[in-house]
Amino acid sequence: MDTAVAFAKNAVKTRYEDIPPKALRAARADVLDTLGTALVGSTASGGREIVALVKEWGGRKEATIIGSGGKVPAVSAALANGAMSDALDYDEAHENAHLHAGVSTIPVALALAERTGGVTGKEFLTAVCLGIDVICRMGLANPEGPAGFILTAVYGYFGSAITAGKLEDLTDMEELFQLLR
Repeated sequence: MDTAVAFAKNAVKTRYEDIPPKALRAARADVLDTLGTALVGSTASGGREIVALVKEWGGRKEATIIGSGGKVPAVSAALANGAMSDALDYDEAHENAHLHAGVSTIPVALALAERTGGVTGKEFLTAVCLGIDVICRMGLANPEGPAGFILTAVYGYFGSAITAGKLEDLTDMEELFQLLR
């Protein structure tokens, strides 16, 4: 079985009750950390520019840009909030995996939850935990990564796809697998 399929199957079957309490506590702390670092990052070099850019792109007002009060399409909010969360490099880090998992998953979860509405705290934390788990496992499996690449960016797409798939309640394996390809 392809690793992407294994990650997808795990995401589809995992429920909030399956997640260890320690992982849930860590995810809650990571959400707060990401919100705080995004707020500070909104005033950092590049923060104002990314906000101006996504506002210029326009589109549906689906999700909030942290620190600006403006709303943009969910994908644009996730992009801006993720960039601002990592702008000063104060965000959480997984020392052994050599990456920052929260900046890839939490902005996606926040944007989709706001766009969708009605997402419970348990659903939100389940999606975040699953996305972080995927990124960290990939980082631990290959902590050196491709030469010259920042592992957060290399593995973050996979965790973001898992997070989004869980929040969108994708249960068709082919759909979730396509997000990971």
